[in-house]
Amino acid sequence: MKAFPPLPSAWVVRWAGLIPRGGRVLDLACGAGRHAVYLAGLGHRVEAVDLDLAPSGAVRATPGVAWRQADLERGGWPFAPGAYQGVVVTNYLHRPLFPHLLAALAPGGALIYETFAMAPWSVGRGAPEGGSASAWDAGDRVPGRLHPAPGSLLASQGTAPPFAVAQEACGRPRNPAHLLLPGELLEAVRGRLRVVAYEDVTEGGEAPKRVQRLCALRPAPMTAGPGLSTMPDF
Repeated sequence: MKAFPPLPSAWVVRWAGLIPRGGRVLDLACGAGRHAVYLAGLGHRVEAVDLDLAPSGAVRATPGVAWRQADLERGGWPFAPGAYQGVVVTNYLHRPLFPHLLAALAPGGALIYETFAMAPWSVGRGAPEGGSASAWDAGDRVPGRLHPAPGSLLASQGTAPPFAVAQEACGRPRNPAHLLLPGELLEAVRGRLRVVAYEDVTEGGEAPKRVQRLCALRPAPMTAGPGLSTMPDF
């Protein structure tokens, strides 16, 4: 009997069409391989990477997918800059990898990202490991709280109640290191990619969750005249 992985994320399905046809795709933290299988079925050449490849064992023979076991949090980044027409990440966050993910995209490539997030009112308890100093300041103005850096996109959020109180209703994960800050995905790509779509929503059901979703493109090189920017605003 043929094995099938879980269904792909609706967000990935919605925006996968922006990945150039037949392009190389990096599926980071691939888990059971649901997105690797889906993207290979669209004709892409997929490199599926995870610390533990055991969950993807049932679909390991999928044509068009190269499986790679790697510890990207403790080892080096093994992927060349500009090597992929698509980068897909779901339900995974390790902030030091953000610059590598963006650099891995070829011009015209698409980043499709979806993972758990803090609610805008639940920021606190200090800075997550690897957090961006350009977006947040974990200074001593209020001990144990996280403050937006002056002039950043997040500055309007201000301080908020402790994280654990507001996030408790949304279940796991609860560790701030595994949760995006309000607007953090937008900050991560600001000035480098063109945002096509973005969501920051709470979804209900038996297991409520707060998620951020982003689809963004690396613009192809453009010839700019005097005083013109080659990077579209978002």
